[in-house]
Amino acid sequence: GLVAATEWERRWYWSFAAYAPIFRICRTHGVTMLALDMDSEDKAKVELGGALEPAKRRQYVPDGDGFERFGSTRAFEEYVSYTLRPPFTLMRRAGQRMTASTDDARTISFPNFLTRQSLRDEAMASASAAWLAEHPQGLLLGLVGVNHVKFSCGVPARTARMLPGGL
Repeated sequence: GLVAATEWERRWYWSFAAYAPIFRICRTHGVTMLALDMDSEDKAKVELGGALEPAKRRQYVPDGDGFERFGSTRAFEEYVSYTLRPPFTLMRRAGQRMTASTDDARTISFPNFLTRQSLRDEAMASASAAWLAEHPQGLLLGLVGVNHVKFSCGVPARTARMLPGGL
């Protein structure tokens, strides 16, 4: 099944049971599902402070200049302060596992957390923008966590940046 094929339990810390009803509805109604996130192996590399090879980085970040500009705005600084730093701090204090991609580290540094989050958001936006460009009359519904959409600095804003005319 899907759990085994995706190695869900090894690659993700959210329970499959939470997503199963949505997956069943999509299957029943013939709705195409699209994986948006980075590969677990690439997330693990970033979590541990490593850099992605240039070709792999371009896969997730096809617009490097736009990515850099997006991350250098005052709005993005506020997003980091109010959306990313508080849950990072709480998870660290609670000893909660912060890495799903690797067993090498239970927690990661904030700079690595931020890099991982930014790359994940950009990867999800890039996959979304590519699908929307190929399906201009299509409807894309992204199933992403709340911290990937807050303050107009997550996946939807990045996707809009990549599309002519925005969303």
